[in-house]
Amino acid sequence: MKQIIRLEKVTLNNSADLAEILSSDKPLAKANGSNLKKVTAEEFFEKTKDWQDSTNSESYVIIKDNSSIGLTSLSHMAQESASVGCWISSKEWHKGYATQSFELLLQIAKKRGIKCVVSTINKDNVASLRIWEKAGAVIDKSSEKAKAQINLF
Repeated sequence: MKQIIRLEKVTLNNSADLAEILSSDKPLAKANGSNLKKVTAEEFFEKTKDWQDSTNSESYVIIKDNSSIGLTSLSHMAQESASVGCWISSKEWHKGYATQSFELLLQIAKKRGIKCVVSTINKDNVASLRIWEKAGAVIDKSSEKAKAQINLF
């Protein structure tokens, strides 16, 4: 698959599109179990920075055609492991961008020396489960939510 997207660290400049998505994307809010709330680029950027600091995380904006379409992160990074999270504008669902961003994030994790990435995924989130499965994850569906794990080394 041709690489269409790229990842960039979160900056105030690339936060405006993300703030707009979070303020207006009803299907995304429903999928995330949240309510729409108007948020400015500055509020988004500051909240993301605070979250990164408090959770030992790195967040990356998913960029397509110089527009921010989503966010992915490595969070709760320990010496050898990290949790992965991702959200993308519903207008960009089912186009392979989450898969591409996941592949790029795994490359970043490897460069950081992270040996294992994990995620907790709603069992009805078939697209996310499929992304993890395609990447070779072990997925435990015995609990209320699925737990996915990939050993990188």
